[in-house]
Amino acid sequence: MSKRKTWILSIVLIIFFAGAAAISLGLYYGLRGSVPKVENDSVVEIVVSQQIREFPPNNPFLQIFSQQGTSLWQLRQVFRRAAKDERIKAVLLEIHPLGWSWAQIEELRGQIKVFRESGKPVHALLAVDLVGEAELYLASATDSVTLNPDAGFLVNGLLVEQTFFKGTMEKLGIRPEFIQFKEYKSAESYSRDSLSPPVRESWRRSSRTAKGGASARLPRTGTWRKASSRAS
Repeated sequence: MSKRKTWILSIVLIIFFAGAAAISLGLYYGLRGSVPKVENDSVVEIVVSQQIREFPPNNPFLQIFSQQGTSLWQLRQVFRRAAKDERIKAVLLEIHPLGWSWAQIEELRGQIKVFRESGKPVHALLAVDLVGEAELYLASATDSVTLNPDAGFLVNGLLVEQTFFKGTMEKLGIRPEFIQFKEYKSAESYSRDSLSPPVRESWRRSSRTAKGGASARLPRTGTWRKASSRAS
């Protein structure tokens, strides 16, 4: 292929991709600019599932093609604005299988609590076949929880575990060197084959705190009811 044809092909490809990018951005910002009309006595429906970002991506292309949906920051804004909006009477939280951290669940529970303090209810729908600790703990922060009567529970409690790689490193002939900052912060996964007493104590206290918080909240929050299997 001659140099002239190569240049022409390169220019055509650049124009094509630039046009596709411009169209994508135009569609994104065009759809983003449309604000839905909120009627009186509206219910805000929020769907949570899988993983969640702390903040929305800054890159417009990632915002278009991201599959993770609403971020935790955006959920905070939704609950805060809905609490002050007189047109909103309630929130329906549809919970699918979660892969969230406990800190993220606690964060959303706090936002649910703030919203409920406005006098408006939050109703949870557990859209899962098997309810685990994460889904149960999040749903327990709401006023009522609806669950399919054919769904099951798999609540095993809390587990803290640590994987050690010291033996693997020795077999590979690798000797790691770390700088340890105090007794509670160390790279024990690579330097030991068991937990040190300070780290074991730290983990024990953390697990007791998490267990105590969950045990104290679960029986006292949320009204459970089964979804009717009969057609109305």
